[in-house]
Amino acid sequence: MYEADTMDYAVAIAKGIEDIAINDGLSTIGEMFDADALTDAINKALSRKEIVGQSKANKYHAVTATFSSDSQLKEILQRASQKRVRVLLPYWAGDGCQPETCINPETRIIEKCKPEDMFCAHWCGIKFAESSQTEATVQLYEGNQSATSTYFDISSLANSNFCLSDQMYWKGYFDILTDNNEILSITKALRSRASKLKKPPFKQIFIDESEQQWNPSSSIPPIEIANLRNKVILIGKNADPPQGVSTATPPAVEDTPAASAPAQQTASTGGTE
Repeated sequence: MYEADTMDYAVAIAKGIEDIAINDGLSTIGEMFDADALTDAINKALSRKEIVGQSKANKYHAVTATFSSDSQLKEILQRASQKRVRVLLPYWAGDGCQPETCINPETRIIEKCKPEDMFCAHWCGIKFAESSQTEATVQLYEGNQSATSTYFDISSLANSNFCLSDQMYWKGYFDILTDNNEILSITKALRSRASKLKKPPFKQIFIDESEQQWNPSSSIPPIEIANLRNKVILIGKNADPPQGVSTATPPAVEDTPAASAPAQQTASTGGTE
């Protein structure tokens, strides 16, 4: 274990979560397009002393919470800040890892991104900005091999979540790859995963362009059903949940595992993961 070194410890936990997700068929290469599945993998990791250490095993847990407006997201963040709960949010990163509002300038309606562009969906950690950041409301941090930290208002970040699609078309991700061996390796992993996909409630289903069950022998990449919009994951210390949040919000303390762990992207873009 790496408990003496916070960053190494966080990386070890993140790697443990990723390994569990892949072994359980919840993930292909470390990506995660189902919030409930990621919550499941996190809880398994937090229960294992070989990942989090003897003193912290079974001390923390994660839950999936829902929100439907920026005001609800703000309320969740306020309660999380009070209880020292860590918050993970899936959002549309777009070019340069910047959240896009995805609002049509003419209709002012939030439009979902295309399934083939869902490789730009990322997981990030969010919390209220420090008081010195007078023009910002939320601090967003993400990354694996190269971490980033940026500030945004809650409305912009909420909109970036609302524009996520309900589907991830793997062809869009393959189109940005230049290494054929990498494409073949990921295709093989997808086929292997298709044979052990979890049953509901995870709803991790592969379909083809005709919306039929994807045939693993097909040369056309699958479309994966996504469960990210209106979702956040809360990670905290085991305790009786407080009242007033749409789902259990576990209180946490300052040494919450994964507090400084880099948030995983839902799909690698060759930069941060």
